[in-house]
Amino acid sequence: MSEKTLEMQRLELTADEVAVVKELVQTLVVLKEKNVLQDLIEVGTFVSSATRALNTGAVVKLAGIAGTAAELGDRVFADMGGLDTVHNLLDAVEDTQEQVKKDNSKVGIGSLLKLMKDPEVQKGLKFMLTLLKNLSK
Repeated sequence: MSEKTLEMQRLELTADEVAVVKELVQTLVVLKEKNVLQDLIEVGTFVSSATRALNTGAVVKLAGIAGTAAELGDRVFADMGGLDTVHNLLDAVEDTQEQVKKDNSKVGIGSLLKLMKDPEVQKGLKFMLTLLKNLSK
């Protein structure tokens, strides 16, 4: 009997279990050859480091920041009119898409100058320009 067979007998493995162990060893060899095992070790190291970094103090601080951001978002959303504003915006986008599909006219300098006289267009442009300025701060 070979030394390998004697070792397997000492482990008291059945023939099926020996086949499974052999398959596992072959799989490990392939994973090692393709550097998958090294990648798994690196992922494990990263997860371990991240777990240590996220101590209780850090988690509490992150939760506080998230809560403040959510509260601020709620206030901004309410100040803007809440869901009514969102629905109005979606309706406006839908109406605009329909109008653009139906309108085959060309846009030129003359038509832009004519539109500039419309008070609603002026309000919209003023809003957009002010928003862009505020976004760049």
